[in-house]
Amino acid sequence: MSGFKVVSERAAEVTPISPGVDEARLAAAKAQEAHQQAARYLVTALQVVSQRFITALALAWHTAFTAALALSAWWLWSTVLVQPDTPKLAGATLYSLFCLSVEFLRRKS
Repeated sequence: MSGFKVVSERAAEVTPISPGVDEARLAAAKAQEAHQQAARYLVTALQVVSQRFITALALAWHTAFTAALALSAWWLWSTVLVQPDTPKLAGATLYSLFCLSVEFLRRKS
């Protein structure tokens, strides 16, 4: 044999780690997994909320734009009808038709 010497034939005794340490590591691993799963659920929920918020914002913008057009046409007609004459009535009519055409084109596309 090349410098090796057999000391004993019996297997070495393995000292087990105390059960409390293994249970603590297992509990810590389970807690970490639960936290990771909760974080994944939170990210998914935030993605859904942000998508719904963007949809609501787009709908609010569309509604606000339509309301602004309708209010501007109403304001123009209310100021024209105080002292109506032909050019004012024609201008208010053309503006109202412009507002209707803008809405028609927006809803069509």
